[in-house]
Amino acid sequence: MNIPLIITHNAKEDIQRFYRFYQENADNGVAFSAVETINNKLTMLSNNPLIGRQYYHQEHQFYYRELLIFFGKAKRNCFVALYHYDKEKVLVLRIKNAREKDFLPFSQVK
Repeated sequence: MNIPLIITHNAKEDIQRFYRFYQENADNGVAFSAVETINNKLTMLSNNPLIGRQYYHQEHQFYYRELLIFFGKAKRNCFVALYHYDKEKVLVLRIKNAREKDFLPFSQVK
């Protein structure tokens, strides 16, 4: 299939934020492993863009998907990637830790 995968500026900043967090609270190896896990899972979207759970945001009349990305030895940590698939491309909008509050960057989604 190999659909184009576009990672937005906000999503890239989210990945950098996770890297800094793990670098400060664990070590460089854990930080690198977290980013590598996120990148590997996002890459899968090019070949299988429907693997995430689909949601409809009523207020903004927008369909999006959420991809769960488990991380760590016990897979206790979980990231959630918010993305949109329109049959031509996969647009990764944001990534959050599952423990963070809601994130919906609809000001950028048209």
